[in-house]
Amino acid sequence: MKLLLLLVALCSVAAAMVPRQRRAMEDNQSPAVQKPICEPKTPCGWIFYKENIEFLHERWERTNDYCICATTLTCQEDENDSTGKAIIKRCKVPAPPAQES
Repeated sequence: MKLLLLLVALCSVAAAMVPRQRRAMEDNQSPAVQKPICEPKTPCGWIFYKENIEFLHERWERTNDYCICATTLTCQEDENDSTGKAIIKRCKVPAPPAQES
């Protein structure tokens, strides 16, 4: 009887540890795991802002955790969503460097 109780206790402890181990593996993913490329309409980031009375802006930038821009593109400001007070960033071809005269 004692052996059966010990076996049940060990199995329940082992079962409780599985999610913690799985979370640890997900948190420690190797950098070799490549995120998918963002689709053209999918935002690669956002800049949220809050307008103050003194016309100063508070800004918080957030990048998309689920996809990245292709190597030939950069994440640039694309659209101002004033209803959500956010600037939507999308993957675009980088502007050529300015020519000096």
